[in-house]
Amino acid sequence: MSIGTIFSVHMEHLVAGGAGLAHYEGKSVFIDDSCPGDTLLVRVYEEHRGWVRAKTLEITAPSPQRVTPFCPFYQTCGGCSLQHIAYEMQLALTPAP
Repeated sequence: MSIGTIFSVHMEHLVAGGAGLAHYEGKSVFIDDSCPGDTLLVRVYEEHRGWVRAKTLEITAPSPQRVTPFCPFYQTCGGCSLQHIAYEMQLALTPAP
C-alpha cells in the first residue's frame, strides 16, 4: 500500500485524538472525521511501516451513530473533533474521570 492508494474500509472504533481506526491488508488505517460503523472510500496520504493515514473520499454507508454537526464552523475551526458522532456515543467512548 502506498500514498495515493484508494480502497474501502469499515471503521471499527475511535482512538485517542478522535481518529477512526480500520484495518486493511494487515495495516492499521487512521481516518479523521470517521464514525464507528461507517463504510468509507479512502485515499492514503501518509504511509508508515505498519500503519497509514487516509482521507475520506466518500462515506459509502454512514454509521447509524453519524449525525450532522450542530456548529457551522465544525469542519474549519478545529476546536472540536467528535460533533459528527451522536452525543450518546461520544459519552460511551469517553473514559470516566
